[in-house]
Amino acid sequence: MSPARPTRSDPRRRAGLHALAALLAVGAAWATSFLGELQFDDFRVIAGDPRVQSLAAWWRSMPGIRPLLKLTYAANLQSGLGLAGFHAVNLAIHLAGSALAGLLLTRLGRRLARPPPPAAAWLGALLFALHPVQTEAVTYLAGRSSSLAAALALASALAFVAGRDEERPGLVHGLSPALMLLSLCVKETAVV
Repeated sequence: MSPARPTRSDPRRRAGLHALAALLAVGAAWATSFLGELQFDDFRVIAGDPRVQSLAAWWRSMPGIRPLLKLTYAANLQSGLGLAGFHAVNLAIHLAGSALAGLLLTRLGRRLARPPPPAAAWLGALLFALHPVQTEAVTYLAGRSSSLAAALALASALAFVAGRDEERPGLVHGLSPALMLLSLCVKETAVV
């Protein structure tokens, strides 16, 4: 017997549609970021840093500060995709962080005595994603440090909350701390 087909009023389907709409809005809002050029710290920490000019150069520079961040820069440079590749990765990281914010808000909302509708969590994620302060994280290449550290910290918080909700100690004591450690390998201020 095949499972019942989801109906239009299926809450999971509606939540998925809300999430998709939010992520499409984010992608559309930041689509023009691909036109950006190097600016400010991009010259010093990407174009002018010999430690990120290739994966081999990155490896020779280890151990070093912000190793995961610098690895992403080296991988971007070695890909040969130029500025468009950097902007695509920055946008993908921001989309991932926004989706993680929506998932975390959804899960936290379920803990309330009167859970809000799923659309509320995705509206919060949309506000997070489209807030003007995010311009630096998306359009400024070196701003990747903030968005990648935030995405990993949000993933850590989500793993922790999910592990507690589902009584899965591996998420709480394994995955969550590992993701937080990766976040710290991107930007030290993630400790906050």
